Amino acid sequence: MSTLPTSSRASTLRHALAAAWIVALYFICNPYRGVRHDAVLYFGQMQLHLTPAWLQHDLFFLFGSQDKYSLFSAFFAPVLQALGLSSAEIAILLPLHALFLFATWRLTAGMPSTTRWCALGLAVVLPHFYSARHRFAYAEPFLTARSLAEPFAVLALAWLLRGRLALALAAAAFAAISHPLMALPAWLVGWRLLCAQDRRWNWAALLALPVAALAWLQVVPFDALAHRYDEEWFGIGRLANSFVFVTSWQVADWEQLAYDAGLLWLCARDTSLPLGRLARATLVVTAGCLVASIVGVDLLHNILLTQLQLWRATWIAHLVAMLSLGPLLVGLWTQGGKGRLAVFALLLGAITISSTLHTGWVAGLVAFGAVALAESRVVVSATVLRIGMAACIAAAILISGMVAMSQHDQLAMGQDSGILIGRASAIPSTLSLLVLAVALLGAWPLFRPGRIAAVCSTVCVAVLLVTGISQWDQRNDWARYVEQNQGKPHPFQPLIPVGATVYWPDDLLATWALLGRSSFFDRSQMSGTLFNRETSTVGMARRDAIGPLVIQQRVCMSIVQSGVTTTTMADCKPTDIAVHDVCHLSKVHPDFIVLNSPIEAPPLANWHFQSSDASEPADHFLYECSKIS
Repeated sequence: MSTLPTSSRASTLRHALAAAWIVALYFICNPYRGVRHDAVLYFGQMQLHLTPAWLQHDLFFLFGSQDKYSLFSAFFAPVLQALGLSSAEIAILLPLHALFLFATWRLTAGMPSTTRWCALGLAVVLPHFYSARHRFAYAEPFLTARSLAEPFAVLALAWLLRGRLALALAAAAFAAISHPLMALPAWLVGWRLLCAQDRRWNWAALLALPVAALAWLQVVPFDALAHRYDEEWFGIGRLANSFVFVTSWQVADWEQLAYDAGLLWLCARDTSLPLGRLARATLVVTAGCLVASIVGVDLLHNILLTQLQLWRATWIAHLVAMLSLGPLLVGLWTQGGKGRLAVFALLLGAITISSTLHTGWVAGLVAFGAVALAESRVVVSATVLRIGMAACIAAAILISGMVAMSQHDQLAMGQDSGILIGRASAIPSTLSLLVLAVALLGAWPLFRPGRIAAVCSTVCVAVLLVTGISQWDQRNDWARYVEQNQGKPHPFQPLIPVGATVYWPDDLLATWALLGRSSFFDRSQMSGTLFNRETSTVGMARRDAIGPLVIQQRVCMSIVQSGVTTTTMADCKPTDIAVHDVCHLSKVHPDFIVLNSPIEAPPLANWHFQSSDASEPADHFLYECSKIS
């Protein structure tokens, strides 16, 4: 078999193929489901710059928002105005994710080429969720200020590891003005890296003194350092943003955190590699931030420490941990039988813990136990090693099957679920074991010198890339309609005064994008409760006001799920009494309500939406509260 010459041209070709594999894996593992999660709130912040007349009355903006600490909305609002929501979201998100991949690649500098590509591939394929009840992830498949801050924070650390301090400071500063809370951990990790190189950087800790002085002088926002939440405000904040409070995290969060910490510790033992030094600094900063969060937030209820959300250091910890798997697995594989058993065990641990199983800690213990065994002088027979590897593979397949069933069940519950994918055909892309196997089979020829191997790899990556791109956009009909018709005329809009509030149950985006009106209440609007007491009290009053409809829906869903009656979800419709109570029982109430089924009172208007995927009920009815008796 002829081989590729070891020339710069051949090396460039192999790197290009490897990069294409990473892009293909990105599209496969990070499908796009549209504007959802926090992307809705960031759309609102961009829209506020364009149409403040009606949006300033919305609960999320009524008493101010944290948009003043970020340039994200002001920077991208013109793009939204020029392209519209649907196109703007994708046009901004994809370049930012490309920049994130490039920055992560730069972070792996110092590794052998093959190891670098493996590290980057694992960071792309394995789930990106970190702590906080798995609500957040790095490189999220929707657009927020985090999407802008993350690549520059990673670039700052990459440049700092290479000794390019000026570039690192510039990138870190841009991350800070994009999303200060996401940039703060990167600043702290960078500081620890500098301290490890030169102890004189420890004097930078004295910067805490002017911060304390500003707090004493009551300078916003530092004045919050001298204050704590009162009991009512703290209770509302904890109810609306429980993920901020470390002591409320679930078992799965601690499993992921412990596994990441273990990987960071293994990587940090080799400080000759830049990634090893970064792992050590990240481990120290993450531990310090979590301790400060537990003490300052959960115990002392300090306002500023709560608002800083120091637990977000776990995003860097998870990213660096996933990158550290590459050199760790490659190194263990070269150690023979025991090392290869450890490779299978570590991958099993990563797959199991990311599946959020409550017994994931068992797989974690097995993984690190296998690493300890590989590094020991204990002699293990080849038969035992083969059995251990087979057991790891069997367990990974079993867990993947459980994950697939869970994804299928969640999809059956409705497209509004919080899972990553939007259709059943995409379930295989959520199975890390399957994607890793496909990536390994396709990329293996890439690292074998030969023309035939290069051709095979090229064909495989082309197929995977076409597959990934073709299935990347998984928006349902309703999401696509709302985004593509943002800002366009809607039949309900002329009937709703500019300053009126609308309650559209569980659809904040439709209220803003289709109707162009303020939302009376949505759970996501309560994210500002930790930053403003008025938002918390007014928000709770509005939450109580829409309680009759919410309670009725939950009771009906519970009856359906119990299976004790023939009731179906189609029977869970708002009643006249519940709607009347929402409109009249409380002093605060919405001006208008949008329902998916009619009540006895005549609607102001009705609108029919035709969907091919049943992602949204066909009929919508607009009611004015003052006309419901």
